[in-house]
Amino acid sequence: MNLQRWALLFVILVGMLLVGCGQVKPQKDTNEAVAPEAKALVDAFMLKVVQDDISGAFALLDDKTTWPLGKEDMQNIARFTVEELSKRKARYGEPVGVEFIRQNVVGESLTEFVYLEKFERHAIRWMFVFYKPQDEWVFNNLTWDDKIRLLFPTDYGDK
Repeated sequence: MNLQRWALLFVILVGMLLVGCGQVKPQKDTNEAVAPEAKALVDAFMLKVVQDDISGAFALLDDKTTWPLGKEDMQNIARFTVEELSKRKARYGEPVGVEFIRQNVVGESLTEFVYLEKFERHAIRWMFVFYKPQDEWVFNNLTWDDKIRLLFPTDYGDK
């Protein structure tokens, strides 16, 4: 065998050893569902949003999750969201539905679900973050805005 083949064999063997010893974890299959119970909760939340029941949507989170913020802070966020989103029909037209965009996974402890609330003239981006400190996924953060441009990749390369 020539030197290149020996080098390649060495690299393959070291790679197999590292994976076998847990030093390098293979990537999960991208089709594998991560946190399906969390996604079901967010799906239910977004169904309430489409029905224009923002308070009911936040009640789902309040019933089934622990916010990192206190209960009073969560209620203030819910109240602010209700007030601000009540203006959306005047700005964006009638609602026409909701669309699941993607799930982002970081390591084994963080996942984010991104949705689009669709209107006649624009859309609102909803992002839900869940954290898994040990065995269960815990709701951690909710953000919404109308910055739908940020849903596109920002690395344009030479395009």
